[in-house]
Amino acid sequence: MPPVVAADNGVMFSKLSPVARTSAKLTVVLWCTVLAFVGPATIFAGQVGNLHEGISLVSGTVTSLVMAVLLYVIFHAIQPLPSPIRMIAVVAGVTLSALLQTVADYGGQFILSSLFADVVMPPSDLRSVQLTILIYLAVYACNLAVFWIILAAQEVRDQELELTRSEARVAWSEMERLRLQLNPHFMCNSLNSISGLITEGRHRDADDMTIRLADFLRASIEERSAEVTVAEEYAILEAYLDVEAVRFGARLVAELTCDDEVGEALLPQFLLQPLVENAIQYAVAPARRPVTVRVTARREGDGLRIDVTDDGEGRAPQRPAGQGRGIGLSNIRARLATRYGDTASLETAPTDAGFRATVRLPLTLDAAASPPMEARAVA
Repeated sequence: MPPVVAADNGVMFSKLSPVARTSAKLTVVLWCTVLAFVGPATIFAGQVGNLHEGISLVSGTVTSLVMAVLLYVIFHAIQPLPSPIRMIAVVAGVTLSALLQTVADYGGQFILSSLFADVVMPPSDLRSVQLTILIYLAVYACNLAVFWIILAAQEVRDQELELTRSEARVAWSEMERLRLQLNPHFMCNSLNSISGLITEGRHRDADDMTIRLADFLRASIEERSAEVTVAEEYAILEAYLDVEAVRFGARLVAELTCDDEVGEALLPQFLLQPLVENAIQYAVAPARRPVTVRVTARREGDGLRIDVTDDGEGRAPQRPAGQGRGIGLSNIRARLATRYGDTASLETAPTDAGFRATVRLPLTLDAAASPPMEARAVA
């Protein structure tokens, strides 16, 4: 004969919906509170004078909990119904529960008085019965109000959660749109560069740049989360700089540095490449000498600061200033605003030695630490 396994009440209770679980807990609290007030009052009034009569207090509370379950079943079943019918059903459910509870009380007292000689039946005149029904109507109405409040609170939480999820989906879609917007923009510039190399007769360089461009695009479109670490973003920059190094040779010197503590800091993927591309376009491309493009990441208070600087002709009229021109800078500002609101910014301005773009955003560290970055020169 197979063993009989008792059901785990804790597991069964945990399978209830959040509304049912909270309703059950508060119902128990409600009726235990009623017992805590009614018990001493009946003892003080002399209605409970011995242990046998005290049994009615416990049995009445148990019966009340059973009636509360019946009331919850009715309450749950009528939710899909129209409001007028629902109100009628609510009144009927409360009334039915109060009547059944009153019958159970008097029936229990009758059974106890039959079993024990020292148990006295409570007054059963019309006024006493009406008063008992009225009390139970009030308590069950409170019990029903508890159900209603819990359900309403859960519906509000569900709506807020759905709204939050909808906002997150919209923000995600917008950030993805902005991120993907950079790919054709970058592709156009890169293909123009390859075309220029071919026109100049630098076929080997054009072929090399095409291969490195394919490697870079493969790295940049890998399946990633919306955010990457600074170390991962630097890896994308290194792949991009390898592409541009074919085109500019010794005229491009790039340095990527990062403080140890922010190597695992998070930022939107593909955020820095447009800034580096901007520096190369406006500083390296027109220059006839080596130009250094530096990317530095460090902690600034409770935030992350990333500077992209160059020592090109910072005051040249074609350099972007203030809000900047083109898709790159406006795209970055839009992505920062979408992700961080007013807590992030992009500032661009000429310097005495060239030009600087500064990104500031909240410092959020990834759970998995990345190795510290070291300065890397691309020439």
